[in-house]
Amino acid sequence: GMVRSLRHAVVLLVLSKTAALVPRTTPRVSHRTGSPSMLAPPLRRVAVVGAGIGGLALARALYTLDTGVEEVVVFERRDEIKPNIGGGIQINGGAAVLARLGLGEQMKASALPVRRILSRKSGGFELLDIDVESLVLGEPTLVDDSGTPQAFSIMRDALQRMLADALPAGTLKLGRRLNSICEDDAGVDLLFDDGASERFDLVVGADGLSSRVRAHVDASHTDGDGDAGMAGGGAP
Repeated sequence: GMVRSLRHAVVLLVLSKTAALVPRTTPRVSHRTGSPSMLAPPLRRVAVVGAGIGGLALARALYTLDTGVEEVVVFERRDEIKPNIGGGIQINGGAAVLARLGLGEQMKASALPVRRILSRKSGGFELLDIDVESLVLGEPTLVDDSGTPQAFSIMRDALQRMLADALPAGTLKLGRRLNSICEDDAGVDLLFDDGASERFDLVVGADGLSSRVRAHVDASHTDGDGDAGMAGGGAP
């Protein structure tokens, strides 16, 4: 992610499969001076804008790990966590992260283990054949305590629902569309389309394309236009 401030801050979160949290003992950097300060107060109240995989995983981490954060609120503009959105996700090293967040067993129950990846063209020509089990053995982040490979395939909506269900009641606020952000030395205010506002010590942007948080952090950034395409097929 890109950190603008770690005292009272707005952060743009860019997550793939893992996230690193900065220990509280690390010097915090002022976004105004760029100089380290050990006097910055701990972050007690954190807002995460966006309830995708990255935002939900961060919220779970802030509650589970020793971060000193007392309250996390996740704001999502949609009215529900919709099923059947997105395709399959392969999780290798990320399985160890989920286990550390207390979700290892839920992951195993919701996902399929990946032991081999085989790809052929329609005429039968072999493109690749990867023995996943042999590759990950001996890698401490890719096996569990019993030595079983931790490589899985899971549907995106199942992972999203698992992460959402793991948060304390009241953490996820659906149907809240962010309008703008205001910062001062005391904190960060989130202003919503319904006219409500809430104040936080730290705001994390995990709201994807056309991010309102990104627009605040970097007003010069604009989303590019272009064409993209993808085609594929599969067989049991």
